[in-house]
Amino acid sequence: MNVSGNRIPAIPNELIDAFRATPSRVVLLVGAGLSRRSKRSNGQPFPSWVELVRELLHWANSQGFSLTEEQSAGIESLLRRGDSASLIHASGWLKASIGDPLFAEFMSKTFASVPKVVSTTHELLRAGLKNQNEAMFMLRRLA
Repeated sequence: MNVSGNRIPAIPNELIDAFRATPSRVVLLVGAGLSRRSKRSNGQPFPSWVELVRELLHWANSQGFSLTEEQSAGIESLLRRGDSASLIHASGWLKASIGDPLFAEFMSKTFASVPKVVSTTHELLRAGLKNQNEAMFMLRRLA
Protein backbone atom coordinates (compact mmCIF):
# COMPACT_ATOMS: atom_id res chain seq x y z
CA MET A 1 0.00 0.00 0.00
CA ASN A 2 1.14 3.55 -0.59
CA VAL A 3 0.92 6.30 2.02
CA SER A 4 -2.62 7.25 1.05
CA GLY A 5 -3.79 3.67 1.66
CA ASN A 6 -4.11 2.67 -1.99
CA ARG A 7 -2.62 -0.49 -3.36
CA ILE A 8 0.73 -0.14 -5.07
CA PRO A 9 0.44 -0.88 -8.80
CA ALA A 10 1.89 -4.20 -9.93
CA ILE A 11 5.57 -4.08 -10.74
CA PRO A 12 6.06 -4.63 -14.49
CA ASN A 13 7.74 -7.96 -15.26
CA GLU A 14 10.21 -6.13 -17.49
CA LEU A 15 11.43 -4.13 -14.51
CA ILE A 16 11.74 -7.24 -12.35
CA ASP A 17 13.64 -9.04 -15.12
CA ALA A 18 15.97 -6.04 -15.60
CA PHE A 19 16.61 -5.91 -11.86
CA ARG A 20 17.44 -9.60 -11.71
CA ALA A 21 19.69 -9.43 -14.77
CA THR A 22 21.66 -6.32 -13.78
CA PRO A 23 20.75 -5.16 -10.23
CA SER A 24 23.67 -2.75 -10.13
CA ARG A 25 22.09 -0.75 -12.97
CA VAL A 26 18.72 -0.24 -11.27
CA VAL A 27 18.11 2.93 -9.28
CA LEU A 28 15.22 3.30 -6.85
CA LEU A 29 13.59 6.72 -6.85
CA VAL A 30 11.10 7.49 -4.09
CA GLY A 31 9.09 10.53 -3.20
CA ALA A 32 8.97 12.56 -0.03
CA GLY A 33 5.96 10.62 1.24
CA LEU A 34 8.03 7.50 1.81
CA SER A 35 8.56 8.30 5.48
CA ARG A 36 4.99 9.30 6.32
CA ARG A 37 4.30 5.99 8.09
CA SER A 38 7.45 6.22 10.18
CA LYS A 39 7.34 7.96 13.53
CA ARG A 40 9.81 10.53 14.84
CA SER A 41 11.45 10.00 18.21
CA ASN A 42 8.63 12.11 19.73
CA GLY A 43 6.06 9.63 18.35
CA GLN A 44 4.75 12.02 15.69
CA PRO A 45 4.79 11.06 12.01
CA PHE A 46 7.32 12.71 9.76
CA PRO A 47 5.69 15.74 8.12
CA SER A 48 4.30 16.01 4.62
CA TRP A 49 5.79 18.80 2.60
CA VAL A 50 2.94 21.19 3.48
CA GLU A 51 3.25 20.24 7.16
CA LEU A 52 7.02 20.71 7.00
CA VAL A 53 6.68 24.27 5.70
CA ARG A 54 4.01 25.02 8.34
CA GLU A 55 6.27 23.59 11.06
CA LEU A 56 9.15 25.70 9.73
CA LEU A 57 6.95 28.79 9.85
CA HIS A 58 5.84 28.11 13.45
CA TRP A 59 9.36 27.19 14.52
CA ALA A 60 10.81 30.36 12.98
CA ASN A 61 8.22 32.39 14.87
CA SER A 62 9.21 30.65 18.12
CA GLN A 63 12.82 31.65 17.41
CA GLY A 64 11.90 35.31 17.23
CA PHE A 65 11.39 35.60 13.48
CA SER A 66 7.98 37.07 12.70
CA LEU A 67 6.14 37.65 9.48
CA THR A 68 3.92 40.53 8.53
CA GLU A 69 0.24 39.73 7.97
CA GLU A 70 0.82 40.06 4.23
CA GLN A 71 3.74 37.61 4.32
CA SER A 72 1.77 35.12 6.42
CA ALA A 73 -1.19 35.34 4.03
CA GLY A 74 1.14 34.78 1.06
CA ILE A 75 2.71 31.70 2.65
CA GLU A 76 -0.72 30.31 3.59
CA SER A 77 -1.95 30.90 0.04
CA LEU A 78 1.01 28.94 -1.33
CA LEU A 79 0.42 26.14 1.17
CA ARG A 80 -3.26 25.90 0.25
CA ARG A 81 -2.30 25.44 -3.39
CA GLY A 82 -0.15 22.51 -2.33
CA ASP A 83 1.53 22.03 -5.72
CA SER A 84 5.28 21.49 -5.93
CA ALA A 85 6.06 24.89 -7.41
CA SER A 86 4.13 26.69 -4.64
CA LEU A 87 5.77 24.61 -1.91
CA ILE A 88 9.24 25.21 -3.38
CA HIS A 89 8.50 28.93 -3.49
CA ALA A 90 7.17 29.01 0.11
CA SER A 91 10.01 26.96 1.60
CA GLY A 92 12.65 28.85 -0.41
CA TRP A 93 11.27 32.19 0.70
CA LEU A 94 11.22 31.07 4.34
CA LYS A 95 14.76 29.71 4.13
CA ALA A 96 16.03 32.95 2.59
CA SER A 97 14.15 35.02 5.17
CA ILE A 98 15.36 33.21 8.29
CA GLY A 99 18.85 32.46 7.00
CA ASP A 100 20.86 29.28 6.56
CA PRO A 101 21.79 28.74 10.24
CA LEU A 102 18.19 28.77 11.50
CA PHE A 103 17.02 26.70 8.54
CA ALA A 104 19.74 24.11 9.14
CA GLU A 105 18.88 23.96 12.85
CA PHE A 106 15.20 23.37 12.04
CA MET A 107 15.96 20.66 9.49
CA SER A 108 18.34 18.96 11.88
CA LYS A 109 15.77 18.94 14.69
CA THR A 110 13.09 17.67 12.33
CA PHE A 111 14.98 14.89 10.55
CA ALA A 112 18.16 14.03 12.47
CA SER A 113 16.51 11.73 14.98
CA VAL A 114 16.32 8.01 14.37
CA PRO A 115 12.71 7.04 13.68
CA LYS A 116 10.90 5.52 16.65
CA VAL A 117 8.76 3.36 14.35
CA VAL A 118 10.14 2.33 10.96
CA SER A 119 7.68 1.82 8.11
CA THR A 120 7.30 -1.42 6.16
CA THR A 121 8.68 0.41 3.14
CA HIS A 122 11.86 1.26 5.03
CA GLU A 123 12.17 -2.37 6.12
CA LEU A 124 11.76 -3.37 2.48
CA LEU A 125 14.54 -0.99 1.44
CA ARG A 126 16.79 -2.29 4.20
CA ALA A 127 16.10 -5.88 3.12
CA GLY A 128 16.78 -4.92 -0.49
CA LEU A 129 20.17 -3.61 0.45
CA LYS A 130 20.97 -6.87 2.26
CA ASN A 131 19.27 -9.42 0.05
CA GLN A 132 17.89 -8.72 -3.42
CA ASN A 133 15.81 -11.91 -3.56
CA GLU A 134 14.09 -11.12 -0.27
CA ALA A 135 13.37 -7.57 -1.48
CA MET A 136 11.79 -8.86 -4.68
CA PHE A 137 9.64 -11.29 -2.65
CA MET A 138 8.46 -8.46 -0.40
CA LEU A 139 7.74 -6.21 -3.38
CA ARG A 140 5.59 -8.91 -4.95
CA ARG A 141 3.66 -9.33 -1.68
CA LEU A 142 2.95 -5.60 -1.49
CA ALA A 143 1.80 -5.34 -5.11
